[in-house]
Amino acid sequence: MSQENPEDFSPPNPQDALDLSLMYLFHGDKERALKYMLYAQKQLEESNSQNDV
Repeated sequence: MSQENPEDFSPPNPQDALDLSLMYLFHGDKERALKYMLYAQKQLEESNSQNDV
């Protein structure tokens, strides 16, 4: 199986990242689930801070 290069893919929007997080959690991949959850949280916080300006 070939290695995926993260630079070859565009990042998901926050809602998709949350969905991916739940999918990975249900499949037992806690590390990847946490990674997507934290990414989604960061994106939502950044978009909220930009909207407050």
